[in-house]
Amino acid sequence: MGELTANETEAEAEAETRPRFEADVNVEVTRCANCGVALLGQYCSDCGQEDREVRRPFWRILSQLLHAIFELDGRVYRSLFFLYTRPGYLSGEYVNGRRTRYTPPLRMFLVLSISFFLMVSIAGSLNNLRTAETAPAALGADGNPSAPLSSNRPIQDFLNAGAEDENLEGLEGLEDLDIDPQQVLEVLRGIDLPFLPAATEERLKTLAIDQLIANYNDMRENPGAFFRDFFSQSLEYVTIFVLLMMPLLALVQWAFYLFKGRYYIEHFVLTLHNHSFLILTAYLLAVTGLFASLLPVLEGFIDWIDFVIVIWAIVYLYLSLKNFYRSGYFYSGLVYVSASLIYSALITAGFTIFLVIAFLLY
Repeated sequence: MGELTANETEAEAEAETRPRFEADVNVEVTRCANCGVALLGQYCSDCGQEDREVRRPFWRILSQLLHAIFELDGRVYRSLFFLYTRPGYLSGEYVNGRRTRYTPPLRMFLVLSISFFLMVSIAGSLNNLRTAETAPAALGADGNPSAPLSSNRPIQDFLNAGAEDENLEGLEGLEDLDIDPQQVLEVLRGIDLPFLPAATEERLKTLAIDQLIANYNDMRENPGAFFRDFFSQSLEYVTIFVLLMMPLLALVQWAFYLFKGRYYIEHFVLTLHNHSFLILTAYLLAVTGLFASLLPVLEGFIDWIDFVIVIWAIVYLYLSLKNFYRSGYFYSGLVYVSASLIYSALITAGFTIFLVIAFLLY
């Protein structure tokens, strides 16, 4: 009985001490605004919501948006360095779970490709604007400079106005092109689209035929301007085309390395990184081309640099297969040559279909 009384006394003393101690410390617990669980970090351990205040200055929102899109931190520079200098390394890191330190492969490809074609478009616009400013104004019937012609594609016409036709030599004879439009129309009418309702399919064919006739007439009247405008506008969809073709290359690699027991997604990750490398190579070639135009005296040296860049691109793609799949030199070379030939044939067929669809939608 005495021992029980002593324990009770000790418990009462501890109970009296604890509130006074907590009151002195005055610990403030931050809780999740969504589920009320105490937060131990930036993210809630229960529901996963981030502890971030939405009501903040606009410049901070814009800064975080740019940061999220372009990965403006150490990851992007580290990723680009390893992407260009270590074939297959980023792909191996990603599939083995070491991902936080690097930019995700799909985001890297999209940002690089979109920014590259945006750069090409801006460079073309500046060049066309400079050419248009130096070109003599067209004269109207009264002898005065005529006003710009109206167009249902004002932005595209502006980007392509005044481009030099000497880059399109050989297209001037298209006005004499002997193509029977009726044969093309019959082919279009014979295409069956079973996944569409009959009425929708008929309207789509009518729209495509009308667009085909209009484009055909424009092409015969002024082939140089037509193809300049057509290819310039088609560049906007090249990223989508390449993104649709990459799964086929990943499928080819999966077939060659079936014995490795790898999942399809692993092959696709390598394909994304290799295409990102090719876009980065195109960036470098564009930069060297810019220097060659600004500094003609260094043209020979820059040509040598371009040669090194192209050779490294060929070697890089081979080493990426060898390093990622850990295969021998001979088998890696066999796969490299075979996959390149197959993928080139797929690209050619796909690009042909792409141009036909673009021509109908232009």
